[in-house]
Amino acid sequence: MIGLDTNVLVRWLIGDEIDLDQPRAQALLAGSTVDQGGPLFVNIVVFAETIWILVRRMRQPKSRVREVVAKMLDAANLVIDQRRTIELVVEQFEKGPADFADYLIAELNRQAGCITTMTFDKTAAKSPAFTRLAE
Repeated sequence: MIGLDTNVLVRWLIGDEIDLDQPRAQALLAGSTVDQGGPLFVNIVVFAETIWILVRRMRQPKSRVREVVAKMLDAANLVIDQRRTIELVVEQFEKGPADFADYLIAELNRQAGCITTMTFDKTAAKSPAFTRLAE
């Protein structure tokens, strides 16, 4: 198995152009092999950073990000770290107002036994997973 850094995953997804429909991205998501062989591992931090780039830098709508995530989850050559957590967080992200990372933080905290996640973030605090602290 080969681990991927965010910059490698994003470069494969979009190449040098900002185009998620280009053949390079489609080949990666369809399960093409890599020169070194073996599956490609995407850890949870790389996954979150990739989503941030798609939303913030590429200004992709949540619906488009959801499509890319679905293809990544279905790709035969990608092993996604904490896959079930990612699936849960993507659903929350798509429906809610907060960032992917906010929902990921709340979910990881919940899995660790936390009853809430304290935040100053007004947008994240709209989710019942958070408790907003007054500034």
